[in-house]
Amino acid sequence: MSNPYFVEPDVSRIDLDWNAPNGEEHPIWIEVKSELTIGEERAMLRSVSNVTAEVRKAADGATSDPSAKFDWTEYSFARLLAYLTGWSLTDDQANKLDISREVIGSFHKTLFDLIDNAVEYHIENGGSLKKAKPTKRKRKTTLRS
Repeated sequence: MSNPYFVEPDVSRIDLDWNAPNGEEHPIWIEVKSELTIGEERAMLRSVSNVTAEVRKAADGATSDPSAKFDWTEYSFARLLAYLTGWSLTDDQANKLDISREVIGSFHKTLFDLIDNAVEYHIENGGSLKKAKPTKRKRKTTLRS
């Protein structure tokens, strides 16, 4: 029996088909965590936010309010780094690519969107793509069954 206080490590493999800009179809797979721990979730959010709780006194005695800034442009990258545990993507010498911000940031937009959408579906459907409805998404996603 598992401990109810902790997130059980559970990973799902998702098969995808990516159509490269040259027209070639590339079957790929990704492995995605079913759930993040609270520590992983907070680390992901901390990586894209800047919260200041410092209260400053101005010369006239007034104090400044705390502020929070959220970098939406980095959120998808942070989410992928938090949820992805593996993938089939390789370099020209068939070496598996690292899952890193640098590698993900170098993808074609269509590959990034495919992986990002698949992870988002996975999260929205409780760790299962079986309930996903790709036709309702804003970006085209091709999922293999």
